Amino acid sequence: MAESSKEGSSRSRGAGRDTEKLLEKMLYGSGTDLMDLDDIEEAFKDNEDDIMENDEKDSEEEEDWDENVDDEITQVFILISDLDELARDFEDFEDNLIVTKGIGKTRHGSKRRVLQGEERLAPEVKELLGEANLLYISQDYGKAIDFLQNLITKYPNVHQAWNTLGLVHEEMGHQDKALQLRMVAAHMNQSDSLLWKELGVKSINVNANQQAIYCFTKALVVDPTDLDALWDRSYIYKEMGREDEAIDGFLQVLELVPHHFKAINELVRLYRRKGMVKDAIQLYEKAVEYHMENDTTQKEEDEDEERRQEEEDELSDRFGYAEVNMLSELYLMQNDYRRSLETIKTGIRYVQHRQHETYWDSYGDNDQEYFEDPENEERSDFPIELRVRMGVCRVYLGDVRTAAKHFQYLLNYPATTYPDLHQDIAYAYMDKRHYEPALNVFQKIVDVSDEIEVDVLIRTADCYHQVGELETAALFYSNVLEEQPENMDVMLSLATIYEEQGKEEHALELANYVMQKTREVRRKKKEEERQKRNQELEIKKSSTDEKPQREKASIFDETGVRITKVEYYRRRRNEFKRQEEEKDRFCMMNFAKIAELDPLLAPNVIETSKPIMREYIYVAQELYNEFTSTNAFYPSNRSRRYTETGFFNRTLHRQDKRSLDREAHQMARRLRGRVDTKVENNEEDESDEEIQRRKDEDERDERFRSGSIFRGASFDVWCDLFIKYGYMLAVTQPETAYDVLKRVSEANVFYHDPQKIQAIKLALLGCSLINNNDVIKYEVQRWFMTIDRFKPYPYHLMLATTKSGPNSLLQYTGFNHMKYMMRTVRLIDTSLIEESKKKSYNKRGSIKPMNDTISGIEADPSATMARLNFNELFEVPDDQDRQTVLSMHERGQEIPTVPIPIHLNMFGFQLTIGKTFNGACLLLMRAYALEPNDPINTLSLAVTLFMRAMNRRTTNRHFQIMQGFYFLNKYRKLRGYCQETEYNFGRAFHLLGLTHLAVPHYERVLVMSSANEKGKISEESIESIYEYDEEYEDNKMEEEDDDDDDDSSFKKEAAYNLHLIYVTSGAPHLAKLLLAKYCTV
Repeated sequence: MAESSKEGSSRSRGAGRDTEKLLEKMLYGSGTDLMDLDDIEEAFKDNEDDIMENDEKDSEEEEDWDENVDDEITQVFILISDLDELARDFEDFEDNLIVTKGIGKTRHGSKRRVLQGEERLAPEVKELLGEANLLYISQDYGKAIDFLQNLITKYPNVHQAWNTLGLVHEEMGHQDKALQLRMVAAHMNQSDSLLWKELGVKSINVNANQQAIYCFTKALVVDPTDLDALWDRSYIYKEMGREDEAIDGFLQVLELVPHHFKAINELVRLYRRKGMVKDAIQLYEKAVEYHMENDTTQKEEDEDEERRQEEEDELSDRFGYAEVNMLSELYLMQNDYRRSLETIKTGIRYVQHRQHETYWDSYGDNDQEYFEDPENEERSDFPIELRVRMGVCRVYLGDVRTAAKHFQYLLNYPATTYPDLHQDIAYAYMDKRHYEPALNVFQKIVDVSDEIEVDVLIRTADCYHQVGELETAALFYSNVLEEQPENMDVMLSLATIYEEQGKEEHALELANYVMQKTREVRRKKKEEERQKRNQELEIKKSSTDEKPQREKASIFDETGVRITKVEYYRRRRNEFKRQEEEKDRFCMMNFAKIAELDPLLAPNVIETSKPIMREYIYVAQELYNEFTSTNAFYPSNRSRRYTETGFFNRTLHRQDKRSLDREAHQMARRLRGRVDTKVENNEEDESDEEIQRRKDEDERDERFRSGSIFRGASFDVWCDLFIKYGYMLAVTQPETAYDVLKRVSEANVFYHDPQKIQAIKLALLGCSLINNNDVIKYEVQRWFMTIDRFKPYPYHLMLATTKSGPNSLLQYTGFNHMKYMMRTVRLIDTSLIEESKKKSYNKRGSIKPMNDTISGIEADPSATMARLNFNELFEVPDDQDRQTVLSMHERGQEIPTVPIPIHLNMFGFQLTIGKTFNGACLLLMRAYALEPNDPINTLSLAVTLFMRAMNRRTTNRHFQIMQGFYFLNKYRKLRGYCQETEYNFGRAFHLLGLTHLAVPHYERVLVMSSANEKGKISEESIESIYEYDEEYEDNKMEEEDDDDDDDSSFKKEAAYNLHLIYVTSGAPHLAKLLLAKYCTV
């Protein structure tokens, strides 16, 4: 026991020496390490147990005090839950500090209570404090410091001594040390909220924000309704970028002072920073409604005095012009120009105490109330900023005349007086395509400004570009490039002007330069990011070994706040939400422009005026970039549909460089096809990584959206936009038009919608017809035939869109297309035979010889149809055909069991062109059996029979000619007596060499009216064909012009064929007359 007591006594003396060393360090040490919490904890660690043993007898006396302290700690945890770790450091500090020489108690056991208030101090302590205060007042700072240091050494629990010592150091200019000493005093007397707030303010002054937050939180523990502490702490949160804590703080302020505009203004700024504009509007609307209903203040006689009082009171709660401006700006951010305008008008009335003047609303939608009136000048006396904003709203609402009246108030001033407002006017005009007034304002700014913003020059150049002054626009762009030679956006705009001017070599050179520079920027950025990651790793590694540096005046680590992983993702989600709402507003604004441009488009889109078309293309390009950059529309598995949940977005930041790079690549690819120059192809310098990166950048994720609306517009609207956009591009940039429509058609929202994907494919087909691109045309035709293989409309579409000419003929009769048609016919035949289950035809080789079949057809086809079973003409399917049909049935594909005439017709046409007349006759006869009243098929069968009869290998030429004329007569009965039938009869006789029989038919074609003019012009006599003189030419000039535009007329063809007959028959003068009369332009 004695040894144990001796050891305890020795340990107690050691702990006391450690405490004395700590106090000595705090009182006499330098400011750098004055308040190191780790040192304090280590010094008091050993002394704690001894003091607890000596003071157990006071535990019951201190029980109530324990509860109070624990309640206080609980409140701290509630108010500053995000400072748990820092709070624990301070708890350890308090525990270690107050046990020195029996001060107070720790949270681990009962100790003697800390004395609070000077009235509870011992008389000798009060006397010593009085002497110290006299030295402080007499500015004898040296003696005061010595005296207070001795006092604290003897009585370390007297917080007044610590506070006074801090004040002395503050007077001597030792701000850091003074703040630390007073922090010790505050912790000894935690109920002094004024001291906590004062220390919080001083911490802000020395950039110790973490310590300031702690001090204001301590003050709120004492008084949770302290408005000043709550406001200051919330403001610090805002400055530190901790938006959520700041929002919570200002919302608590609003609980104390409901609908206070100063607090609301701070919240609105935070909401705007987080992209929560709708929440900001709702908050402001409630406040405005509250103030308008509850404000009973009367108009003061001295308005200047009212404004002066408002400026003096930083927390004044008054609805004025500033609040009107803020609310109207929020509406503008939502593109709600009508509500913004109404807010300004209603707010001005309220501020001017004219709420009762509602009779102005009966004057209609105009702003006459706010223009100058000699009888009442007060109505027009309001800030110029609000007047300009009213004009801007009027411009966006389409009332340019009223807007011009508002703008005139500002335009009377020099542009240097309100340069920002002048730019707002010009931008509004420009957004609504009023380029002339926008140019006037821009030019006014340029003329009077010594230093012009680059953005103003760029906008001015854009306006000149839109009005068609390309030279001036190029000059402005060139001036911008002199100041900013690395501005890739301007460089690409200049390249566009060069392209429109026909300077394609210069345009290509700039486009290639843009691509090269964007690659260099990406590589540099990638290298910087790599270096930054390495630096962060090094800092992180070193931070585990080194003790964090602290500000001299702060007991916190002010070098930076380490955020948790949860906090990181929370901020990331908030930033993502803000960016998404910004993109939604951007797209909705562009769609509003599209809605305004749609009525200005021509019924035939490609005939739209160039300025309107250029504006439409510009806006549509922005929307196209946003749409195609949505990764949810382009999943790796195309069969994956776009659902209401979409896909998670892994990319938070919009890559503006990506759109610029893609546009440059499109321009370069377009120009290289037209420029014959040895311009270096920079794409060869691109690595596989660069190429893959560009492809990857075209696809990024989006937030969760509904399955029918994207960026505020339905997919029907998006589809209509892309179709018009593609047609406009087809006029000047056909390759880009093809790329745009192909890319859009790959989006899963269109790919799985039959109507939309077919509409886009038809637009692609139309663009190919505009530019006569046979490759794209055939690609689309085959797409339609693939998706609806066994339906007739794709084949009708192909026949309708196939033009004459060698290229179209090669596509139509190509091996792949012919093989495709043959497989289609074989599959239908297989399905038919398998369905019929007639075993008599299930043997290979039971097909009748084609020549025998054709030769055996009687002159009367009806008798032949009655005798001949066309099943005998089907080739018996083999095992492969049966397996193909079976697998298609298993996949749910329906194969018709009845042959479709258009399939037989197209295959027959292909065989006819390929001079395989036997097979063509067979297929066309099958089609005739299915549709005997189809004039096109009947005519085709007749022509094929004639071609078969003209073949030298035929065995029964005359009989086949007779068959051909039978079907030709049937065709004439179906079509009736007209130019077309007469021409075809003449052409048939001409083909067979019976020219004397062809001449009357050709002559009848020349005297008959066309299908379009039938009934309008009477039939002429045959003799009039060979009458031709100058008088006749003058009388018939107008009719000949009409014939040139009449696609249904066969006169030119008949006259040309008739002239050939006359040439070969020895009548050249008649041939010459026909050419001069009917074929000469």
